[in-house]
Amino acid sequence: VDNLNSIFVFDGVSNSEDGKSASLLAAEIISKEYKKLIFGSDLEIKQFLKSLNDLISNQSNGATTIAGFVLSESNIKVINMGDSKIYRIREGMIKKLTIDDTYYEYLKSIKSENFEEYKNSHIITSCLGMKSGFDIDNIHLKEIDFGIMEKDIFIVCTDGVSDLIKEEELLNTI
Repeated sequence: VDNLNSIFVFDGVSNSEDGKSASLLAAEIISKEYKKLIFGSDLEIKQFLKSLNDLISNQSNGATTIAGFVLSESNIKVINMGDSKIYRIREGMIKKLTIDDTYYEYLKSIKSENFEEYKNSHIITSCLGMKSGFDIDNIHLKEIDFGIMEKDIFIVCTDGVSDLIKEEELLNTI
């Protein structure tokens, strides 16, 4: 239990004061309740995040993305909603471990004929603080195959980084 770590990043949606308050509230609650993310089952984690969504939507007019992971000696569990990302660098290769919740990714996933038209669409389709349409199944929660290795490097960032630096540039910089 002493070898568990968790790291999360929150990014207020639409870069407004309301988004800032939503991300601060999410960070505050998770910093106090992080053990629910570490020790909870997948369903308990999703229910906790649903209750966090409800709290944010009741106390703020904003919304926030979330991306983070819980790390133990042999396991990594990744959690995300929105367009903040987690990358793993292993043996000179970079891999994105999260799924973006954007209109572009949605169109791509349903193989819409015109998804390329929306390549630069950053409209977020799922995040914390949604007043309506929140779906517990849109919480991305997964354990990463092959766990962790001694020299792995993890990068947790907002779209403020990932939109400006391509994965290859990020890899070369690190």
